[in-house]
Amino acid sequence: MNEETTQTTQSEVPTFKKIQSEVDVDDKHGFYITNVLQGTAAATAGNYNHFFTAAHPCEVKKIIVNFSVVPAGNCRLQFQKLTTGVASPAGGSANILVTNIRLDTYAADTPIKVEYPNLIRTTSACKLKEGDRLSMYIDAGSPAGMENLSVTVYLTPSGRGHYI
Repeated sequence: MNEETTQTTQSEVPTFKKIQSEVDVDDKHGFYITNVLQGTAAATAGNYNHFFTAAHPCEVKKIIVNFSVVPAGNCRLQFQKLTTGVASPAGGSANILVTNIRLDTYAADTPIKVEYPNLIRTTSACKLKEGDRLSMYIDAGSPAGMENLSVTVYLTPSGRGHYI
């Protein structure tokens, strides 16, 4: 038997990927939250309210919306940040989306992804402090006929440093 020895040359030393943008840094180690309005609960505007309370500072990076039955018409969904003592819907500067999502223009069971630049990233609307809440509301129209609305929000913690 002939034993082989291996040597590591400089070209075989592992290299680390250079970070290409701020997004590569900020999107690491985030977390997802999901809110579901099952069955016909999605067809009632009064069922849309706050669905998450921040336990620590974090920032909304992406929102994904899906439903199984399209609403009757001109139904527009908006998301917002609510601070302590503010009721939903607050509207205005609390809105997270640049423009609301017109749900009746999408096919059923087709995920609607909203991320930068369609999130308001130039204001503090996407940045939640401890105790702030995320809420959704029907901004215009009616959700009549809609079924099984699912909302998934991707957030990243704030103030926990960055990768180098």
